[in-house]
Amino acid sequence: MSACKTKEERYFYIGLCIKERYSARELARQIDSGYYERYMLSQKPTTPALFEAKQATGNVFLDTYTFDFLDVPETDLQKSIIKNLDFLAWLLLNLKSENLSLNT
Repeated sequence: MSACKTKEERYFYIGLCIKERYSARELARQIDSGYYERYMLSQKPTTPALFEAKQATGNVFLDTYTFDFLDVPETDLQKSIIKNLDFLAWLLLNLKSENLSLNT
């Protein structure tokens, strides 16, 4: 919790821990991944054009995604995705073969 920059951020994480029953390890992961900042950015109102685009596409390409499982800094994300492309392709094929929805 000492990594929180503001009281609001600290209260946000406290509420999240209570609601989701996070362990100390999971809480640290959420703080390190910048979950509070991403959540606050996602709550900002969108322009009408973006709202219409999200409705038209079903939010497929306009959602925020995290790639924590790659275990790399955001600055190296593109390189890591290319490096781990085989794993990502395997993951998608298995999801498709299991008829699992990506929108759950």
